[in-house]
Order: sequence, then structure tokens, then C-alpha cells
Amino acid sequence: QSSARDAKRRQDLIAIGTALEIYKQQNGTYPPTPVSGSWYSSDSAASKIIKEVPIANDGEKVKSVINRVISNAHIFKTIDYIYILDANSSLVGVISIKNLLGANKESKIDSVMKTGLVSVSPDADEEKVADLAVKHNIKSIPVIENGRFVGVVPIEKILPILNMALREDLLHLAG
Repeated sequence: QSSARDAKRRQDLIAIGTALEIYKQQNGTYPPTPVSGSWYSSDSAASKIIKEVPIANDGEKVKSVINRVISNAHIFKTIDYIYILDANSSLVGVISIKNLLGANKESKIDSVMKTGLVSVSPDADEEKVADLAVKHNIKSIPVIENGRFVGVVPIEKILPILNMALREDLLHLAG
């Protein structure tokens, strides 16, 4: 019975893959992807987002944040930065893991976080995301939807975007 189920699943996956390829041939891109109940283009920030990142609440002590990051490290897909949110899930600050570990453990996170952040909306073009990362020398770009933090585009997704953009530019110049 499980082999019949596996065969059916493989057929379904092949059908989905075929449908995606047909869509791409007809539209020049893959179908949009969902983020927070909305749909965005496959070359948007939303298509590159990860949500498994460390967050902290404004007003929290550094010691508490460090302990939580350490105990939940296996859950996170990236730990370059800790994102500080207010009660409305709005991004109010960020701190690098290096600066967090070097901060006074009794300080409140608000006093050591960086404000004036660079961020993008989910519909931002992936090349804009990559350009911002390079321009501001940061490893992840926060994604904000309707004033709320929804995740980040990490360096692991940014580098391939830069590589592809460079290749496209070189091919364009070569004629």
C-alpha cells in the first residue's frame, strides 16, 4: 500500500513540476509564491525569505536573549543577527551576534541594538535586495509587510542573486 501511495505522490510531483514548467514557458517566470497570505513574484524578496531567525522583545535583557539564542540555535536557519520587535511585531532594531555576546549581560537590548534599519517589502525585486546588502555591508535584509517583520533574505540567498546578475551583465556586455 505504501508503494502505491509513493507512486501516486511521484506522479503528483511530476504533474506539478510539468505545470510549473508550462507556466514558466508561457509567462517567462514561475508562478508567484505566498507570504503572509499574499502572492508575490518568484524574483521578489518574498521568494527568498526565511522566517527561522532569532528575535527578541524590546526591553528584554541581553542575558535572556543570549540564553534563548543558545538554547534554540538548532531551530534557526541563520544566526548572523538578532531582530528586536515591539509588541506589534514591528522591527525596531537589530544586533549582530558578535555585538550581543560582547554587550553587558545586564543591559536591556534596546540600549545596545542598532536602529535606522535597512529593510524591504516582500514585493521588492531580488536584485534590489542584493544591492542593498552590498551597499550597506550587511548579511541579511529584513522583510517588512504592513509594518510587521516577516523574515529576512539571508546571505545564502543574496550571493546567488549577485552571481546571476553579474553573469547576466557580462553576457549582455559580450553581446
